[in-house]
Amino acid sequence: MHSMVGIFKMDPSLRARQRAELNERIVPLVKHQPGFVSATWSYDTAQNRSFAVLIFDSEHAARGMADYVKEQMAGGNDAGVQLDSLTVAEVEASA
Repeated sequence: MHSMVGIFKMDPSLRARQRAELNERIVPLVKHQPGFVSATWSYDTAQNRSFAVLIFDSEHAARGMADYVKEQMAGGNDAGVQLDSLTVAEVEASA
């Protein structure tokens, strides 16, 4: 298994819009991606950062999702979200 881990800078004044976008568009989209296993999104209110950890059954699937995220973020958005970092890594353990 492989993970795609993303860190995003968030505009706190648009938090309600970001949460709606996450729950109404992003979560359903991710759940239907090839090789999807699981995902968790977290939000750090002190640093206004969102953390996404998505697990896929293969490196190919995780890289495909990472490429999609990069492509989508390159076009900008009106939800006040900026890509800070994105990586794909092999899952070594889970509990």
